[in-house]
Amino acid sequence: MKFFIVVILVAICGSALCGENDWEDNLKQCADKNKVKLDELKDALNAKIKEADVTNDMKCAFLCTAEKEKIIQNGAFQPQVYAEAVAATADKDQVAKITSECNLKGKDDCETAYKVGVCIAKFHNK
Repeated sequence: MKFFIVVILVAICGSALCGENDWEDNLKQCADKNKVKLDELKDALNAKIKEADVTNDMKCAFLCTAEKEKIIQNGAFQPQVYAEAVAATADKDQVAKITSECNLKGKDDCETAYKVGVCIAKFHNK
């Protein structure tokens, strides 16, 4: 499970220089900013919480983090940023599938970040 979380953190990070601690710091800052619990965010990312129970504040915490990591810019998934971030650790075919299938759009930027994050997590959890 720890490996899976590290892969997701690096995948969403958007920079080969961004480490797990940077991601955790950004996620914590964004959780605090949006007044949500860090554990709830991680559970939502891993689909341990029903989508209907994921609050808009939780989705906006994902957006905040994804924007800090540059994987979401101007409300849109940045497949090239993701691909570059995971190039050294991920299977090339899987990255191509993720960049194609996870290029999702929600009703607003917060929902977009949530949908993209869950989609990426789904692929890495297989």
